[in-house]
Amino acid sequence: MKRALFLVPASSSSGLHAVSLGLKKFFEMHGVNAEIFKPIIDVKEDYAGSNKAININIAANLYSNGQSDLLMEQIIDNYQIVAQSVDIVIIQGLPIASDSHYSQQLNKKISGAINPEIIIVASSQHEAKDDLLKNINMTKRFFSHHGKNNVIACILNKTTPSKSALHNSTDSGKAPLELLTKADLNIPIIANIPWEQRLLQPLLKDIIKYIDGKVINKGNLDEARVSQISMCARGLDNFLPALKEGNFIITAGDRSDIILATCLSVINGCKISGLLLTGGYTPKKELLDLCYKPLLNDLCIISTGYDSFTTTSIMHKMPMHIKQYDNSQQEVVGSYIANYISKEWLNSWVEKDIKTRLTPALFRQQLMSKAKNDLKTILLPEGTEPRIIEAAILCVNRKLAKIILLGNQDEITIIANNLGYDLPPELKIIKPEDIIENYIPALIELRKHKGMNQHIAKEQLKDNIVLATIMLADGAADGLVAGAINTTANTIRPALQLIKTKEDSSLVSSVFFMCLPNQVIIYGDCAINADPTADQLADIAIQSALSAEHFGITAKVAMLSYATGSSGSGSEVDKVIEATNIVKKQHPNIIIDGPLQYDAATNSDVAIAKAANSPVAGSATVCIFPNLNAGNTTYKAVQRSTNALCIGPVLQGLSKPVNDLSRGATIDDIVFTITITAIQAQKK
Repeated sequence: MKRALFLVPASSSSGLHAVSLGLKKFFEMHGVNAEIFKPIIDVKEDYAGSNKAININIAANLYSNGQSDLLMEQIIDNYQIVAQSVDIVIIQGLPIASDSHYSQQLNKKISGAINPEIIIVASSQHEAKDDLLKNINMTKRFFSHHGKNNVIACILNKTTPSKSALHNSTDSGKAPLELLTKADLNIPIIANIPWEQRLLQPLLKDIIKYIDGKVINKGNLDEARVSQISMCARGLDNFLPALKEGNFIITAGDRSDIILATCLSVINGCKISGLLLTGGYTPKKELLDLCYKPLLNDLCIISTGYDSFTTTSIMHKMPMHIKQYDNSQQEVVGSYIANYISKEWLNSWVEKDIKTRLTPALFRQQLMSKAKNDLKTILLPEGTEPRIIEAAILCVNRKLAKIILLGNQDEITIIANNLGYDLPPELKIIKPEDIIENYIPALIELRKHKGMNQHIAKEQLKDNIVLATIMLADGAADGLVAGAINTTANTIRPALQLIKTKEDSSLVSSVFFMCLPNQVIIYGDCAINADPTADQLADIAIQSALSAEHFGITAKVAMLSYATGSSGSGSEVDKVIEATNIVKKQHPNIIIDGPLQYDAATNSDVAIAKAANSPVAGSATVCIFPNLNAGNTTYKAVQRSTNALCIGPVLQGLSKPVNDLSRGATIDDIVFTITITAIQAQKK
């Protein structure tokens, strides 16, 4: 039951971490193995469950500099490590902070990358009902990804008026959350958690760190907790009620009467948390000698140079976060909150059939991971193109592939330095003029039936694309990527002539990996075959389904047409029907259906109306277009309309992988195309 729950705040001070601990404990109580994953952490705070967290400053810098894809890849790497050994990952989102413009935007990015189910966590401490309802509904809309709403529930936290555990003051106002219902929110409320003072009982040693206190007597420092803070500037008679268990007494360091009274109360068995003396004063030795026994064993006395007013102000600002090492408090908080979570919700949620999607970020992470597992050598013949050089350096540094650049070493070094890079020693550079003679015999042998001779071969090998292709055919590399400054024809023609198709392929076709905002879908064929026959269309569908599975995408193949089922007729529809039947006969294990219109193939609502019994409609991951006109037009329209990353064309059917780049390819496009080519080369 691999599932992910993402806790996101509806407002500040919602208590995300406490709720995370409660959910984890709740699942454990019901025999489900769960773990908390905090993607991003503020280094100023020591949270529990912060395994594999990224520093908020690093995350904000990557996000603001347009490198959110790299950030998401790192987060997904960390997430996958946590998810390996548990049934449920509880992802703790960033809290809403007044000094951060990134928290909720980053939460949405993470949600879009991992595709978890979302639970909104809201608090009523400082909000009226209408404001709270507005914030929850705004949060629900904010996390609705392109019409797909993953928000499944709401947890209402701190639902009774709070009495400050540390400062003995009561907030005004009633508890508006008690009035909210499922009807108000249109999502289940799975917990209504009252405020509880004992959940905020920090360790005394953490308070001392915060106020930079000096320990005069250690006493009970290691185990003492603070349930309330009492500032004592009054007379002794009025001070006595403050002498009770769990109180942390703050007083001026020259108030001997308060010091003595506190020590006497400890002698009489009152478990005072500690005594803080302000103003830089320390008790006289004679006074301490009177109270030697309790001072030694049962009372921690601390001194601070701050005056009483400043000390109290600092204490009021102290964040009350559960520390990673504070196991007992984690247990208290988790157990308390777990008891308020609905068991009925758990039963219905576990039984719910969750349709998972491969998000673009997950897809990119899978590509990187797979490429790193078995490094392949990729040839880049356009070795002096700046984008190619930068992508090559990134691939080598990230250990995605071994790279060979064709070009002049000195020229490439200068270009790299101008881009701000040093060439990594692992990057191999070959000067074409030095090796042309080596490959003349191989080219003659492969093309002798076309009249190839020594002179023609030498001239053709002056083209780096041809040279790289014959090197690939001869085993000098595992794959080839080109097209940044060459046409598709110039890139693919040598491959068709020298590499040839695989034994089980009747043609070469292409797919695009369409990294749409919410999902990765494969489009084929959008670059090679202009008007395939039914047999060729079936071969394209089979190749595309196998490519999908090889790259971690569960193949559900939609054979596209202008008709769905029997809603239309004509020779083009008949071709799609015939191709679909061929695939079903040759590969009965492939999930395929057609003809389907694009909306019926990809939209679940349309699918219900047009093809309710289809195994593919509404959930297609591979879309096969009936001809190049439809495929190329659609992929470009979708790419430009959604600003999606489109990786391709990725060629299928060749005995060794060769892939073409768009002449407008970005650095990211090139890196991912190299990565995909390396993974193709891993096929046995």
